[in-house]
Amino acid sequence: MKTKKLILLPLLSLVITSCAQEPSPINKSIRSSDAPLSGSKTSVDGGNNANKSSSLTDEDIADIYSSSSSSNTPVGINYPITVNDLDGVEELRSPSNLNHDFSYLDVSQSFITFRNKMQYFSNKLSDYFVKTYFEDDKNFVLSPLSIEMCLGLAIRSAEGETRDEILAAFDMDYETFNANYKLYFDYLFEDYKHSNGDIISQLLLTNSIWIDDGIALKNSGLDALRDDYYCYSYDVDFFGDNANANEAISEFISRSTNGLLKPDLNLSPTTLFVLMNTLYFKSIWNDSGSNLPYAPTEYKFTNSDGSESNKRLLNGDYYQGKPIVTDDYSCFYTGLCGGYRLYFVKPNEGKELKEVFNEDTMNYVLSNGSIVTFDDEKREEYSTRCYFPEFSTNGEFDLIDALKEGFGIESLFNYTCNMSPLTDGHVCVDKSKHLAKLDVTKKGVEGAAVTYMATRSIGEMPDIRQYTKIKYTFVVDKEFGFILTSGNDVLFSGVVNNID
Repeated sequence: MKTKKLILLPLLSLVITSCAQEPSPINKSIRSSDAPLSGSKTSVDGGNNANKSSSLTDEDIADIYSSSSSSNTPVGINYPITVNDLDGVEELRSPSNLNHDFSYLDVSQSFITFRNKMQYFSNKLSDYFVKTYFEDDKNFVLSPLSIEMCLGLAIRSAEGETRDEILAAFDMDYETFNANYKLYFDYLFEDYKHSNGDIISQLLLTNSIWIDDGIALKNSGLDALRDDYYCYSYDVDFFGDNANANEAISEFISRSTNGLLKPDLNLSPTTLFVLMNTLYFKSIWNDSGSNLPYAPTEYKFTNSDGSESNKRLLNGDYYQGKPIVTDDYSCFYTGLCGGYRLYFVKPNEGKELKEVFNEDTMNYVLSNGSIVTFDDEKREEYSTRCYFPEFSTNGEFDLIDALKEGFGIESLFNYTCNMSPLTDGHVCVDKSKHLAKLDVTKKGVEGAAVTYMATRSIGEMPDIRQYTKIKYTFVVDKEFGFILTSGNDVLFSGVVNNID
């Protein structure tokens, strides 16, 4: 098998916990119990030494521990994004309640159903892209969450068969989707800062519709997008000043993603309007902003083609549970501030990553009970830390073929398209793309995504005081899949076949 790297984003190879788990009734900014277990940074290695190479020099060791003491709290983004200085852009509508207040008192069974359906759709998206784009010597990442949020704009802007096909892909009815989208947006949105203003974690979602200057869309449709889907409306001149319109939207994407993405969109002069979601994610490993140290020794990282290279792996903190081990793969996670988790899925000997990193694996890894924390019979309590590599990857995809072939969404892209909530004209989506980028470093994780669609005419915890404490080290020393999550919601997912 050839060397490759694949990453999927519904948070940037971040996978969210159990698809069936009911949200805990706590504040979302501290919704996770994934605080690192105490005393983990200076503990000695307790893991498998089979793949370790020779020890590092004294200078290397000094760097390992000096790196953990320097503060590198991310700057992040000031929200909301401003456009008043962008030439040729007029803001027509802006949503209210930009604090995105969320209360678990608002959570109903309908919302839990909605959230579970979104998570299953995320895993289906990840599975499709792994199977379709997993190529030799290629790395990529995608954000299922960004794609879902943009499809939500299409659902609110469509009717009839066009809307029904998209809803069928989510296995949801319109009433459930429309009633819960805004609450889901609030639940996910994160802008968590120190009292001094330094960023601890951010998950910033921005919806927008960009309308050609010569087009009059229905006020009722634009108001509904603003009020129910947090969607900004902007006026640009695709037809009369196409280059400037493209540059303005590209600059907006850059501002919305902290400069990680600034694509050349090449939207044509015949573009009528563009539905778009941008996603920006940033989180540090700990509240102090300290870098993660490196593991005390180097490890041999095995790429998917069997080649090896010595790598300095990051030394993650201990988190409750022991690694998932099946006949096909093993898996564990490391945590970030804000309750986010980054899962690593390694294929077992004789297995290929493409075989094991699939929808079934993701559904199980994110399900309740997949990670064993205690053994009541043995009176044991487990914790595990990950040794894992720094890596960076990006992806760019044409969504039209993917949504047609993988999810049966056809009408949105052909002459049967019905977008009557916005216009009585005959329009369809003729261009839809998704771009994503993810960086995992000793400072933390930063990722971004944009998805756009351009149209044209035509339980209780047990008592652990008497448990024997058992600790593991999960070494990510070969090709792996990853999932970046927020609670049960997948932000990013993907695979890494090669870190050279």
